[in-house]
Amino acid sequence: MDDVLVIKGIRNNPRENVWIYSPCVYSAMVCKCSEGEFVLWGSEGEMVDEVVRNPGIIEDGFKPIGKEVETPYGKVDLIGEDSEGNMVIIEFKRSTAQLQAVSQLKRYVDYYRSMGKSVRGVLVAPSITSSARKLLKEYGLEYRKLTPKSSSPNLQLF
Repeated sequence: MDDVLVIKGIRNNPRENVWIYSPCVYSAMVCKCSEGEFVLWGSEGEMVDEVVRNPGIIEDGFKPIGKEVETPYGKVDLIGEDSEGNMVIIEFKRSTAQLQAVSQLKRYVDYYRSMGKSVRGVLVAPSITSSARKLLKEYGLEYRKLTPKSSSPNLQLF
């Protein structure tokens, strides 16, 4: 891409890359930066906490039971119960949910179903790809739209 400023930010733990593309640059400055702190807002954890505080975001009658519940396939973000007594497994993504998220949710649901439990699976994210939505439907899983908060009370801009 010619004539485009590209800024790449890298975080090593957890691994995350951010690219910013700017076709118009009005001013540029180079300076030495001192050490700073990376502040992440709109995290999956904050989304989980929002649902725990307001369970109706998922559906009427939903009751959270446990967060970060260990399974052989990883940690389930949130487990709850619906108004009919079914276990509800919820996987959160802070950005667009893709096929990998659906597969992850399916593994958790299958794990609990293998124990004879009546289980529903819900994927919660601000958006979802069409292929992920199609796979959710194929697996009989559900989607709820939830956008993480875009600001943090601890974040200060200078």
